[in-house]
Amino acid sequence: MKALGLIIEIDGASHDEKDVYDRARQQYLESLGLLVFRISDFDVKNNLNRVMRELEDFIVLHYRTTPSSKI
Repeated sequence: MKALGLIIEIDGASHDEKDVYDRARQQYLESLGLLVFRISDFDVKNNLNRVMRELEDFIVLHYRTTPSSKI
């Protein structure tokens, strides 16, 4: 989602016990003007429809500037 400046972070077992690193990385990305949408790999594998709705809601919340704006 380069045009939006959006990072989609899928967290799985590799993120266990990496909270400090993940927070620092996210703060760095946000300092560059990027937004981070985090979701678990479990939800991606098992609840993809919900993930897509949440992603859509995230995009609308953070990128809609006027009711007539198009993404």
